Amino acid sequence: MELIKVRIQKLSLIELAWIILSTTFIILIPTISHVLALPVYKLNPMHWIIYLYCLSNKRSVNSIVLISILMPIASVLFTGHPELAKGLIMILEMYIYGLVFFAFNKSTHFDLFRAFIISQVSGKTVYYLCKLLFLRFGWLAGPLFSRSLLSQSLVTLMIGTMLIVVYSINRRKYLTQF
Repeated sequence: MELIKVRIQKLSLIELAWIILSTTFIILIPTISHVLALPVYKLNPMHWIIYLYCLSNKRSVNSIVLISILMPIASVLFTGHPELAKGLIMILEMYIYGLVFFAFNKSTHFDLFRAFIISQVSGKTVYYLCKLLFLRFGWLAGPLFSRSLLSQSLVTLMIGTMLIVVYSINRRKYLTQF
């Protein structure tokens, strides 16, 4: 009796390039921050990458899973930031952002912005629940909210705006081809 059949698709060269470039960019964030003398990490670069990737890739969930795992792990291994426990939570958060956005954006019942909001609420909820558990068990130290909700909301608004702009540009290009 077959319980679950998982279909694993091969990654295309474009998907592989995205994953490599994204992971490399995440590894270089501390260097970029020092060169620019700006805390670039506060702009949540992993979030931007996940959403841009989901917009550009409408066929494969496999690569979203891979990129969700590789970015936080590469950041922990090569830069030491964030600490391992938080990196594990971030893997789950990135995966949920990507998977939920991918699923709802593909659905005909949801527009892009609603898919984005649902994925943000889902990902943040899981992130903060896991972080709370990790804090309670002593696997993490520090406050539950290390950045203000206002700054997180502003970055979320920036990402949402970027998604709408990119989607509008791509949609116009698509419509003018016919």
